[in-house]
Amino acid sequence: MRAMLRWMGNNLPLMMLALILASLAWFVAMREEDPILEERYPQSIPVTLPQPPGGMVVVGEFDERVQVTVRAPRSVLKTLTADDFTATVDLTDVNAGVHQVPVQVTL
Repeated sequence: MRAMLRWMGNNLPLMMLALILASLAWFVAMREEDPILEERYPQSIPVTLPQPPGGMVVVGEFDERVQVTVRAPRSVLKTLTADDFTATVDLTDVNAGVHQVPVQVTL
């Protein structure tokens, strides 16, 4: 038993290096099997427009649908549907006038 503990103590740096290399090899293999891709989602996503504050109304045209680009592992990209996305705009700090408001898309 002592001999085995002494051997392990003497080889601890080598065992740690082996563990690090094995972990690195595993991460590389997983990335090759399920790579992270960035793709434009094929369907447009509807934008939810909340009620403007202070009795204001939206006048004119706005994009009711948006296109999104998604970055995720291939296995996740294959399972996404349009219902998984929510596109909204935040009108809480908007005053009267003409504005360009960013669309926030969540998954």
